[in-house]
Amino acid sequence: MSRMNANTPINFVVVGTGRRINVAHINIIKDLNRRKLIHIVGVYNRTIANADIFRDNFDIGVFSNIKDLIRVAGHGPKIALVGLKYDIRFEYLKILVEAGFDILLETPFATDSVEARKIKSLSLRHNKTILCLEHGAFIPEIMLQKAFISENYKDNLRIIIN
Repeated sequence: MSRMNANTPINFVVVGTGRRINVAHINIIKDLNRRKLIHIVGVYNRTIANADIFRDNFDIGVFSNIKDLIRVAGHGPKIALVGLKYDIRFEYLKILVEAGFDILLETPFATDSVEARKIKSLSLRHNKTILCLEHGAFIPEIMLQKAFISENYKDNLRIIIN
């Protein structure tokens, strides 16, 4: 693990720039950047127009190739904010973690227990942190699931849902 001075900003990249990152998280990212806690290196998105929206807030490069973004991020401590859809996310997590990035997931950690175990294994194997940034955004869906389970399986329910 690379050592760093407490006053050195952490290299920061954004991989996947959907509406949430461009709207919900942009002010936090701006504040961290303004306070020099992070150094925003660049942004990657398969749709360049979405990456351009993010880039317009910072003086950074837009990348259509993830490996180019990784190369620009350099060595030392670095974090990737990942806002990709589930169907492609794991392959990018693997590439980023193997390149030395700690990860902030903009979406829930995993879609199922199999994916969760794969992500955990990847994290442990490379001694990297993978965190879910925004768990509260999915509370309405969780509440619907709890209501459905309680309503339809109340006679067979053996767990406490709180």
